[in-house]
Amino acid sequence: MQVTPDHLKSSLIRMKVLDGYPSASGICFYKEHLYIIGDDAFYLLITDLEFNAVDRINLFPARGGRIHKSIKSDIESITIISLD
Repeated sequence: MQVTPDHLKSSLIRMKVLDGYPSASGICFYKEHLYIIGDDAFYLLITDLEFNAVDRINLFPARGGRIHKSIKSDIESITIISLD
């Protein structure tokens, strides 16, 4: 049996429903903002640290609130890379 060291364990400390955002499969923190992506959302949501929407970045043409399962991308994570 493999035991995970205490400093590598995680726990859920808060839940937030993002009204109007269809899903959230990835989240990234950068410069006091959260960047949230979902595989059936047509845009990347940017929030403050209290999850209040402050901006968004369109990723796909908007066709309603949710991308249909038959044509959606399978986005499951997000990361931000800073160069120089």
